[in-house]
Amino acid sequence: MLKAALADDDVVIISGGVSVGDFDLVPDMLRENGVKLLFEKVAVKPGKPTVFGLVERAYVVSQASRPRCKGETPSPRAYCFGLPGNPVSTFATFELLVKPFLCKLMGHDYSPTYVQMRLDESISRKDTDRQSWIPVRITSEETVKPVEYHGSAHILALCEADGLIAMDIGVAGMEQGTPVRVRLL
Repeated sequence: MLKAALADDDVVIISGGVSVGDFDLVPDMLRENGVKLLFEKVAVKPGKPTVFGLVERAYVVSQASRPRCKGETPSPRAYCFGLPGNPVSTFATFELLVKPFLCKLMGHDYSPTYVQMRLDESISRKDTDRQSWIPVRITSEETVKPVEYHGSAHILALCEADGLIAMDIGVAGMEQGTPVRVRLL
């Protein structure tokens, strides 16, 4: 299935199996299928185990070839994203990396919508070695408040979020009232 996707599709997106566990086989599987991995992790939380690569191809129609639009020329390369398996990580890396990439690949500009708001409460974190994206809810006072969040498997946090705010590398906390850029969802 992967071989056919790499032969026929311009972009392949895989979710799960990209970390360092015993069953995280995607990076090796991609390499075995000719994908040159350009990166295997990102300094983003959630979403560190994310891979991206490409395979150069001389276009050969595979047996599972999809119908092409009239006049559509196949790309000389296929791109491949391997996203984390946890839902919040998958969502974050799709929003931050995949969506802008797809828009650019199709020749469109991509500009996510940001608004400036103040924090409703102080936030802090221990790990400062990666940029963190924190799910937030817009309050009736036009401030933002972090939603209850228990890690990258906590899908309910996304259901309750109106946006994401970034804490940059090296930043351990932000005080209540701090102006922040909110990336609207």
